[in-house]
Amino acid sequence: MNDHHIALALIFKHGQIAVAWRNSHDHQGGCYELPGGKIELEENAAQAAVREVQEELELAVQALRVWTTLRFTYPDRTLSITVVRCSLKHPSGGNARLIWMPLSDFTSLDFPKANATFMPRFRWSRHLTIVPISKANQIVPKHVESSVSTLRATESSLYYLRQWSLEQIKTYLNNYQHVLAQQGDHAQCLKLIVRADLYLRLSPSEQACIFAAHLTHNLLHHDQVRECVNDICCNITAACHSSEDIAQANRLGLDAIWISPVHSTPTHQSASGIGWDAFARLTQQADMPVYALGGVKRSDLTIAQHHGAYGVAGIRDFI
Repeated sequence: MNDHHIALALIFKHGQIAVAWRNSHDHQGGCYELPGGKIELEENAAQAAVREVQEELELAVQALRVWTTLRFTYPDRTLSITVVRCSLKHPSGGNARLIWMPLSDFTSLDFPKANATFMPRFRWSRHLTIVPISKANQIVPKHVESSVSTLRATESSLYYLRQWSLEQIKTYLNNYQHVLAQQGDHAQCLKLIVRADLYLRLSPSEQACIFAAHLTHNLLHHDQVRECVNDICCNITAACHSSEDIAQANRLGLDAIWISPVHSTPTHQSASGIGWDAFARLTQQADMPVYALGGVKRSDLTIAQHHGAYGVAGIRDFI
């Protein structure tokens, strides 16, 4: 059975994803799809994705990075799929087949079966809990089983292990994997975020447990950031404080960003909050989903969404 080499385009605009309806007479048809198609001879995946989007949706895009690769076998064929993260060259355009789908609705759509492999990467929680090193004992207690239940009890499954050392992350991951294996609870894995430079020092099996790698403000603007991004096999987030930061995140094709500080906080007293109006103006510049950070509470989710956020992030009101 020969492989069919396919390129798919993942295109974000203001936190929405470009999809199209797949005709019922097509292979795995009668559902939604990411735009894309067969990679032609003398063409790489990035070139194929750009061409297919232009042909299918009449949309001009630029390829940013390889987002994921996979192989999937149907009864009649095997697909080698490369998903390419793309950005719009122009803010408008497209034909009647183009549908901009909110991330919150995207994961509930019917897609070809092969897409199920990477769909979990789109399941972002609305609340992002930042766990500083001072709270490590609450998250990694002597009995890891109670840690897992404690985290779930907060009704949030997205956790950034802020200021954790590589050793602490490895210890937690090893214990966490052991608990999951005993409980058979892989379907409800906690979504963990670690600093990008530490992610790259984890083993492949440890990296497989990470939902996202985070670029601090310094890492976001590091000379080698593109090489770093290209080596990461999970979602990528970044800390953004300005239009320049967001433009850099857009160029790198990141999956989500955190804009801060919305309000001043005790941990960053020298940084005055930008307020919701300025936050809203910044979210309009971002291609990807945005989290509001800095002096916000879990109960601020509605007002944050009103100002363009996908979710809210914090420490004190989240742990």
